[in-house]
Amino acid sequence: MELDDAEGLPSKLRRELAIQRTNLLSVCRMCVKSLVDKAAIEPVCDEDANLQNFCTVMEHIMLHRYEGQWSFFGPNDTKDFWVIITRLAPPTSVGSVMDMETIQSNVGRGRAWLRLALVQKRLAHFIATLVAQREVLRQYYGQGAFMRSSELEELSETFKCLDSIDFILCLRGENFDRAVLMPVNYSPYLCFRQSRESITEDTLEAQRLSGSKDNQSENEDTTPPPESSELVKTKELLRVEREQKSYFEKLVGIRDRRMEQLTEMITEKEKQNKDMEKIILELQEQSTKLGQALKEAQNKIQELTLTQQ
Repeated sequence: MELDDAEGLPSKLRRELAIQRTNLLSVCRMCVKSLVDKAAIEPVCDEDANLQNFCTVMEHIMLHRYEGQWSFFGPNDTKDFWVIITRLAPPTSVGSVMDMETIQSNVGRGRAWLRLALVQKRLAHFIATLVAQREVLRQYYGQGAFMRSSELEELSETFKCLDSIDFILCLRGENFDRAVLMPVNYSPYLCFRQSRESITEDTLEAQRLSGSKDNQSENEDTTPPPESSELVKTKELLRVEREQKSYFEKLVGIRDRRMEQLTEMITEKEKQNKDMEKIILELQEQSTKLGQALKEAQNKIQELTLTQQ
């Protein structure tokens, strides 16, 4: 069920806003999938294009139909969403961002907090909190906004898989205070890859429309006959299987390296434990010897005392 059905808005505007929300949700899902795929191969760092694009999409979502909080003089906080984070995010994470001396603006604090939430695996929980805070969202967003729609709840479910990713980010080295909102890069998700079967069909169609039969006969001598559709499909399946095999081999290699690292860590820990056990035994022996020496000293003192008496 939608948090706000945008009643009262013109039908054309409602349709436009619905398209905008759908586009934002779709590209955000593709960004999340790209991050999950990347994390399966190597860690996600600051320079990763998928991470930067994801953060840009999140900023567009947070600012979609954002109006700020209204007062007697009109809307406030219209340039950033930091005020929402300060109201609904955990105080510890807000305090961590406030302590960053390199960030001077609320715009930069909002961007830094989004990345901090990824590192702390708290972004999905924060979005779920926003879903439950309907009245608070009404204070900051206009009708038809992404943050007041059912798409926000879908986003909360999508973000749960981000908790499985380990982000390696250095928040203090980025320039978060830039006033310009970066555009979303759609090109990674709009790549068109033509299949071999489609290429063959295009070649046949071009030959049919090329014109004279003489040209066709010449081409028949130089151009190899087109492959059958079954052969094309078989080759395409083999190509996909090879790619999948290569992908799984990379995953197995990563798993093996991690297992080796864990084995080395366990071996090192066992060695340290054995060393500690030796040290403990030596200390116990020394303690026993000191106890015996103390008793002997006490006995001698008693004997001397009795002798003097």
